Amino acid sequence: LTKQHRRQDGREYLILLDTYNINQGNLTNLREYLLNAILKSKHRNVDQPYGEQFSKDFDLIVDWNCATVARNTLFSMNSVNLNGLIKSKFLGILTRRDREEFVELFLANGFQLHKFLTPSKLSRLFRMIHDEEFFHAVCWETVLSKSPVDRQSKFFIETDLNWLLEFGTGLQNLVKIGKCVRFIDSTLFNVFFADELYLNASDFIEDSLVAERKALTLLTMWAVVQNRYELVEILWKY
Repeated sequence: LTKQHRRQDGREYLILLDTYNINQGNLTNLREYLLNAILKSKHRNVDQPYGEQFSKDFDLIVDWNCATVARNTLFSMNSVNLNGLIKSKFLGILTRRDREEFVELFLANGFQLHKFLTPSKLSRLFRMIHDEEFFHAVCWETVLSKSPVDRQSKFFIETDLNWLLEFGTGLQNLVKIGKCVRFIDSTLFNVFFADELYLNASDFIEDSLVAERKALTLLTMWAVVQNRYELVEILWKY
């Protein structure tokens, strides 16, 4: 199997030629060759790297499960802002099976988990795995002594989840939810509050390094209770 590049009208094409029995050829990197050809063949607006095309490229790479292509193309751009557009992609790759390499790619490029993990996201993550066998049988029914038909309440994070964390790690009251001021309108009469995830057991805001370690602990626990050990190994590195 050989490959040739051709350029025409500013586009780059990849031609694959089967010069031998294709069943005996090495097709390990075929997806990478095809993806690189697709990405290089598109007309791009270099002044808008975070636009619609950037989002589509990332989704395509994730669908094809080629983290190497993402690392060498999208993440190699000096202007990539992990706290900008691409931040919205993290939940999708975190919850998708066999996308652990993308999670590691985010973390290796400085993605901050404690800024990503909000009360609503944390609740959503555990609701998504509620009916999975290990979580439901071991954590829900055995450790928490819940009925099989019970569902997670709106106080799950501060009650049941904290108990699971204490049972599994020995850490008490790791998570609490408080109110923080998001913004004040121009009349100064209306103050808007939003839920904030405090990753400590006290009322003061801790430093970002400690918060990041506790966010890693939460996501590692979430990965453990659904038997995603490849994800656990990656989170454990950081």
